[in-house]
Amino acid sequence: PSTPNNGDPMASLLNFRFLPFLVLFSLGALLVADSRSQPTRLGDEDLVGTWEGIDENTDFEQLIVSKDGTLTVGGLKGTWKTLGLSRLRYTLDGETLTVRYKIKKDLLTITADGEKLVYRRKSKAAKPPEKQPESSGSKGNPLGKGVPQASDPFLRRFSGDGLTLELRANPGGYRGELRQGEAIWPIEATREGLSLTGTFTADQISYGFVAHLEGDRLNLKSGGRTYSLRAAGGAGARIPPALAGVAQGKTTRFVHPKGYFSFDLPQGWSAGGEFEGGMLVNPGLKEGDSLDVVLLVNYGELDQGEVGRSPAALLDANSAEFRRNMRGQEIILEKAVKKAKPVLVKDVPGAVQEWIGRTQNGKPLRLWLGAVVKREYYMTVTAILLSKKEGAYLPGAKRIFFSLAPKPPKRNPEAEAALAGQSIAKTDNNAGGFSGTTYEFSAGGSVTTEFLFSGITGSVDVGGSNTEHGTYEVVGQMLYMYFRSGQVSGELVKERGRLTGVRLGEAFYPLR
Repeated sequence: PSTPNNGDPMASLLNFRFLPFLVLFSLGALLVADSRSQPTRLGDEDLVGTWEGIDENTDFEQLIVSKDGTLTVGGLKGTWKTLGLSRLRYTLDGETLTVRYKIKKDLLTITADGEKLVYRRKSKAAKPPEKQPESSGSKGNPLGKGVPQASDPFLRRFSGDGLTLELRANPGGYRGELRQGEAIWPIEATREGLSLTGTFTADQISYGFVAHLEGDRLNLKSGGRTYSLRAAGGAGARIPPALAGVAQGKTTRFVHPKGYFSFDLPQGWSAGGEFEGGMLVNPGLKEGDSLDVVLLVNYGELDQGEVGRSPAALLDANSAEFRRNMRGQEIILEKAVKKAKPVLVKDVPGAVQEWIGRTQNGKPLRLWLGAVVKREYYMTVTAILLSKKEGAYLPGAKRIFFSLAPKPPKRNPEAEAALAGQSIAKTDNNAGGFSGTTYEFSAGGSVTTEFLFSGITGSVDVGGSNTEHGTYEVVGQMLYMYFRSGQVSGELVKERGRLTGVRLGEAFYPLR
């Protein structure tokens, strides 16, 4: 916008258009180095193979263990050896780490620093879980009035008859959410062939369901009714993989002063230095420390043509502008490692992207971006790291991104109606003359602004006025006015529940 946004964090992109949330960590961030152990052999042949993460810490992350002593975790390559007493030592991204592991049938469990990572062998079919019968009762079942739910190949989004179902792999079956309008019900299910059985919970009461998959069509039965759901986009529309490499350990919860979002901060980190459209994160740096990393959290409102597009598509579409903006900050991005990659940030679709670049004075660096979209708003995290500093800061940045809970405000029709027929104004008088600005609000969302001024130049009286028409809306307690010359925004001010005026920047405009 050409007009300052007056500090509203949810309405401006500021200088960093689509700068994303940072968070890159590998499996190694959960592993603890053990300098006392010495390698004894290459390893347990049962480890060799392709494993797929199935719990909340490893969701969809692929681990490939090769017989020649190499491994790949989430796209990062390294080496491995087993030690005595069911211990595994591996080197990944320049770090050597030691963990305990256990293989039971097709499950691999890695334990590090009290955290467990669970993988399932991809080359073998898992034993189907025990089937659960559908609840016989239908009274009070919210699905008894008309909507469906779904299953897996089953890790896709299914919608139809007013329902949306999303499942995530979980040891022994699936967990996820079933949505009907504004209602969201947690769900658990098990699979046998192409059929699911399970329960969902509404108002602390569990209801049973059964579902059967035919191609992209999922037929779900609950409460005496059958619902038909179809996989979004057909067989290729899979739920994106979960964000890999999220740091564990103690955190504190940061909540935006206006409640627009919250996220976890690793111990010793702090958030602040807020500017219009974003804020800085300090990863524990103290005065005198070298500036090896810059972490930014940005947030703002999407352009009209961007609403409805995926975070990955938005990152790719804005890459040229992003590079120009970074060059303005004396950071030269030479190339993207690859196109933006869709990821699942908890239950919210997001995307990440990596860049290789250098500072203005030639120091090599890497830049990591992460972005999520909530309604017409976006949030991003950016990590700018000097070469070979990724391991020190990226895991914590990923924790911020993964724990992000955006809560953008909703449109406030009651406040819009309260403004209709009202006007606000502010005047300034000084020895050189007079100036004043007035905003008049009308029913239907229209607003007219008038700027008046008068003064004396030499011995000549001067004066004039300028009038412009536009529209307005209220989102939460924020007022947005849209004129051809730009956007003006401010915050509604109330006293004892009664609207008394609007604060535009540092200035208060009382109701007239």
